[in-house]
Amino acid sequence: MEQNIAISIHVPKLLEWLISRRHCKNEWQPEAVKIRAKINAAIQDMPANETIASLLSGTYINYFHCLKIIEILETTEADSKNIFGSYTSKRMKDWKEIVSLYKKNNVYLAEAAELTINIVKYELPNLKKLISKQQQLQNDAKKKETEALKAANTARNELNSFLKELGLDKGEGSYKKRLVANALQLHATHEKVASETKLVLSALEHYINFTALSLPQHTVNLNLIKYIAEKGNTTVYELIHGEVPTQIITPPPVFTEDEPEETNEDTIDWGFDEVNASLEAQPSTIDDAIDLGFEDGTTDNIQIELVDSGETNGKDLEESKEEKLHNKVASGDKALTVFENSQTRTNFINQLLELNSFLKMRLFDARKEGPNDDLVESVAGLEDMSKSIVSVTGLLLSKTSQHFYNILFLPNYLDNLVAKINEKADAIERWTAVAALSKERQAEAAVEAVELSKKAQVIVRKGRELQEEIRKDIAERYNGRTVTLMGGPTFDRH
Repeated sequence: MEQNIAISIHVPKLLEWLISRRHCKNEWQPEAVKIRAKINAAIQDMPANETIASLLSGTYINYFHCLKIIEILETTEADSKNIFGSYTSKRMKDWKEIVSLYKKNNVYLAEAAELTINIVKYELPNLKKLISKQQQLQNDAKKKETEALKAANTARNELNSFLKELGLDKGEGSYKKRLVANALQLHATHEKVASETKLVLSALEHYINFTALSLPQHTVNLNLIKYIAEKGNTTVYELIHGEVPTQIITPPPVFTEDEPEETNEDTIDWGFDEVNASLEAQPSTIDDAIDLGFEDGTTDNIQIELVDSGETNGKDLEESKEEKLHNKVASGDKALTVFENSQTRTNFINQLLELNSFLKMRLFDARKEGPNDDLVESVAGLEDMSKSIVSVTGLLLSKTSQHFYNILFLPNYLDNLVAKINEKADAIERWTAVAALSKERQAEAAVEAVELSKKAQVIVRKGRELQEEIRKDIAERYNGRTVTLMGGPTFDRH
């Protein structure tokens, strides 16, 4: 009847059960330490054998491994057998001694139980934590890669939009040189503005007539629009004086181009600079200087009489004086065109905005109540006037035109633009590198997780083999009764 009763043991309580049933002693560990030392010494003198290598991989050497090693050595050490049937090989003697020590007081059973418990309670849970950590690293790296790619894409879109504002593409070449080249084409835009301003004259005339009719005491002062429509984008000098200058001295550019200086190494150096420098360095030794007879401090009221040598007559001299008197030189801000000068440019834009505000008011009244004065203008006509103003204003106030204007007339603006472009380009490169690094870390974490998973599977397999050996050993001790070990090594694949 007792033969049919199964024995069920929880693996975490296995060693405790063996000791309580007096199959093992409490003081088994000191003996196991001695045996372990002998195993470490014996393992150093083992023949190269794939079966042994596979047997010992992934777990500690235990009693049941020693039995299998002896089986292998019976084949490899067969030549060392004497006529009495015993082995003279030191390897065989060492391992047989180890097995003998293991059997004493069932040390092998206690050690096997503890190894199984350690696998279940410590090794496998630790590996699962490490695998979870690697999976978390993968998720974090994936999230970081996504964020980095998003940031890189955002920076790329911002750079593309900014370059589009500046009229640039991603072609090769210096951004600074290309910006200067584009900015210098601003005069073409100004010419187009001057040409389209003629279309605004009808709106200006309507504004003047409406003001004269409704507010006779008020005078419309939008003369700059009319001037540009008639004269074009002239110099400020001509706007002020009404005359075309005979000479224009434009201010120097506010930007600097970093162009390398070209040097011609084949040019012959005659040494004139050194000669002149040496002459300037020498003090004057001429004593016979011309004495004009003036004493110091008496030259204030000197008048020089021009004597006609016969080659220049008085009429030519008078014409020369008159030419100098009427020489019209435009310099400084007056040498700039109306649209280049910040004051006149702003004035022109303000006049356009004032005119367009008037038209918007007229359109509002016309759509709401219809024309209520003698100046009959259709809604379509008023809309066309407003469109012409918006077109002209748009040419001057577009982001591209404003960038070009600032490049030409604001110090350091060009350098700031180039720095901003480089900053966005660096951001793209930086975020792209972060994304690549995150992707690399994902791959590394994935590989590590796979390796840990393989290791866990090997440990589970070896643990189950050891658990089965323990189960068989216990079953033999109880005359073949059914023995069940519960809660053994398991590993769930993710």
